[in-house]
Amino acid sequence: MAHSEPPKNTNLTPSLNITLPSDDELRAHSSTADAQSCKRPASMYSSDAPAFQNNNITPSSSVMLTPNETIPPTPSITVIPPNNPTHPAPIAAASSAATAVGLGAPARSNSPVIASPHPQVAPQMMNPFQASNAFAGANGWIVENFHIYAQEIISPSSSEMEKLLKEIIRGAQYDSSARDPPPECHPGTRVKMLERMCTWFFYMDPQKAFLWIYGPMGVGKSAVVQTFAEALAAANRLGATLFFSRPNNRNDPKRVFITIAYQLAVRIPSYRTFVIEQISLDPELLEKGMREQFKIFIVAPFVHRRIGQGREALGILLDGLDECNGQGPQCDIIRLISDFVRDYPDVPLVWVISSRPEPHICSTFEEDTVTINHWHEYIPVDSTEACQDVELFLTKRFEKIRSRFRYVSPHWPSETQRLKITYASSGLFVFAEVATHFIGDEDHADPESRLDIVLSVIDHSKVMESGDQPFATLDALYTHILLSTPQRSWPTAKLVLGHVLCRKHLPSYVDMKDPKAFSKVYNLELSTIYASLHKLHSVLVIPPLEEAEEAFVTFIHASFADYLGDSIRSESFFIDSLKVADDLLERCFGIMQILVQEMSLGVRDYQQHSSMGALRKVKSPQESRFLAELQNAVGALLFWDLTNDWAAGASSSQGVQSRCLDILGFGSLIQLWIKLS
Repeated sequence: MAHSEPPKNTNLTPSLNITLPSDDELRAHSSTADAQSCKRPASMYSSDAPAFQNNNITPSSSVMLTPNETIPPTPSITVIPPNNPTHPAPIAAASSAATAVGLGAPARSNSPVIASPHPQVAPQMMNPFQASNAFAGANGWIVENFHIYAQEIISPSSSEMEKLLKEIIRGAQYDSSARDPPPECHPGTRVKMLERMCTWFFYMDPQKAFLWIYGPMGVGKSAVVQTFAEALAAANRLGATLFFSRPNNRNDPKRVFITIAYQLAVRIPSYRTFVIEQISLDPELLEKGMREQFKIFIVAPFVHRRIGQGREALGILLDGLDECNGQGPQCDIIRLISDFVRDYPDVPLVWVISSRPEPHICSTFEEDTVTINHWHEYIPVDSTEACQDVELFLTKRFEKIRSRFRYVSPHWPSETQRLKITYASSGLFVFAEVATHFIGDEDHADPESRLDIVLSVIDHSKVMESGDQPFATLDALYTHILLSTPQRSWPTAKLVLGHVLCRKHLPSYVDMKDPKAFSKVYNLELSTIYASLHKLHSVLVIPPLEEAEEAFVTFIHASFADYLGDSIRSESFFIDSLKVADDLLERCFGIMQILVQEMSLGVRDYQQHSSMGALRKVKSPQESRFLAELQNAVGALLFWDLTNDWAAGASSSQGVQSRCLDILGFGSLIQLWIKLS
């Protein structure tokens, strides 16, 4: 018996199994039943019964119609043959031959098997959901006990992925709407740095598949990472991104590797299968500690299961690690990644971390087990490249402002104005960004007058009202940094910041050139001074402790000094530099008074006086020269006989400074006391 092939292309959406009886089964049935019984009279059928036509499906054929994976599951129809004793049923012989279960249909002992009463004419299946055409043209068929079974199909993967999704850090991805618009490098800026990063990524030493990008506040680290992430995404080489933010609560260390795992699962099918399997086996997995999560989500799949072996490397980027909650977890993340890169160089994962140069982060990267496994890229503030990039940024930004406000002169701003802002920015991108954002504010729509306000702040020529601050965003960053200093350390930190701020008001011979000198004058331990500055490395240049006698603390950018010296901008963190200068001079005069009083008894008797104990260290000829200089200084002071007047004149800054200028030996005396103590 010739049979036509089953249709190869169908538009049926549900999954239906249709099993027809074989020729042998039909012949077996015909031997025991009257052949004419298959020719049922028309009166036995419903007048409006649907019919099949143009049958093309052969008996004993099984046709599986499966929807595309992306199409949501639809209800299935089970067509059950009639159970009527008056109807000879060839279906009975076929019912044991096969079982057909539609998509989502429950298992049944009486399977949905459809048999043709005429084996030489097999029915063509139509889409059962097209009601107007269902069983169109059917002849010799009865459909009774019509049942529709609707069942929502939820794949195991969707449930587990939803669990994972609930635990990620929301809004931390490079393309998240929560970060819109994200910071990114202006076209033509940071070109050399990005080229170095791309060269490292695509041609790196596998033993150094770990990059640390660091630099002070506001130099554009996040913009560099964002631009690099977009470049990797365009090349289909991006694995995961996480942009930390303490103010936006994107800083939970317990969710770091969960967030990375979710993004990797979205991008890598085999990894997704692994993660689903692990969460199904242990739902508590998402509550485990960070180290354990790293083992399960990173080590286990990529090392033990060898997922991704042989494929191109993917980048995992973590920006702003210093914003992650807790110094301990920050250091742990660095060590976990470093150990992983060292132990498994063949795993196709490349890691990037950016942060401010906080002491604990720097010391972790300097550990012997870490430093050999990473490459680092420092982003300075006032480098030639940074200054050129900021100048280009300002030029393009002013062009954009002019195009937005057509009534602005095409020659605006003047070259002098543009250069003044460029110089004030001094390579600090955040300064230029904040300034131009204020100038081009569409709510005010007056860029020329807004530029004048910015320039007046830069020149300190006008005291601004609190409601009209062009650098409010920058000030908020500085305030955020200062708030991180422990309250117990702030008085000492304020002394140091005040001294750096007031140095321009001090005579050169009173200026404390190094932290050690400062510690002696204020009777503070060096360790106490360094501890108070522990959280301020992103705004200060702090010399190492071993260099404490050679250099003092300085500001990374002049805008921080402007912030501290403006009571409206810094509010509770305001520092009056003139008061600090007065206090320092009074302390120096106090030291002089003690020395003069005791030295007036005779330099040869200095060892007899307890307050001159430091001078007992004089032993070498070199130190003897210091002693001789001290003697000359004391002689000069005694000659002027101003001992009693110094304390009285210390109440005003002008009086104190004028007296300092009149006393030739003042600087020598103070500096010698510091050196010999």
